[in-house]
Amino acid sequence: MPVVEVSHLGKTYGSGRATYEALGDVSFAVDRGELAAIVGPSGRRAQARPRC
Repeated sequence: MPVVEVSHLGKTYGSGRATYEALGDVSFAVDRGELAAIVGPSGRRAQARPRC
């Protein structure tokens, strides 16, 4: 049984024609004893935490 489960998470910045999809339909589960990290290219707002 997962301790953390995320389904269909997405985050888009901007509006209209000036949008940037930072996350698109991300799903994952973390079981007890596992470690997880979210990484991305430098300069792509990887330090910003999505507000869910």
